[in-house]
Amino acid sequence: APWVPDERRPDHEALMARLRSGQVLSGVEAARFRKDGTPIQIRISAAPVKDADGTVVGVTSLIADITEQKAAEEALQQSEAMAAGVVESSVDCIVVMDHQGRIVEFNPAAEGTFGHSRQEMLGRKVADLMPARYRDRHSAAVIRVVTTGESRIIGNRIELSGLRADGTE
Repeated sequence: APWVPDERRPDHEALMARLRSGQVLSGVEAARFRKDGTPIQIRISAAPVKDADGTVVGVTSLIADITEQKAAEEALQQSEAMAAGVVESSVDCIVVMDHQGRIVEFNPAAEGTFGHSRQEMLGRKVADLMPARYRDRHSAAVIRVVTTGESRIIGNRIELSGLRADGTE
């Protein structure tokens, strides 16, 4: 099969053997070549076609070119790794919350500043890091962003006191 890279021939033969034995393949990813020799990534779903005696006489298959999808996934993984590196190595506190005001990221600088471990803070409310006098306004701001999309904070610098693990501001 000229469309199968040499290093993938054993895998291809194994897939064909599975089909000949009557197995169904679902969502198998593989490397192949286009007619012009361009390498591509594909996803194969295939099933044997049997005659009245149950003998495999053919194969029906669906093959999707997933080359662009795989490239996009790889680019996303690289971007996420780079972003994680920036967050991890930043000397500034980075505390990221979700739409419910729960912490989903807490970098080492935030650990040092607030005295809480990342593991301890993940899933807790950002408001837990604020003195009581800020909590109501913060909760109202989170609700406003979620319900209306309007934010007075995102994209702006604000300054307010934080609360350390030992209770000091």
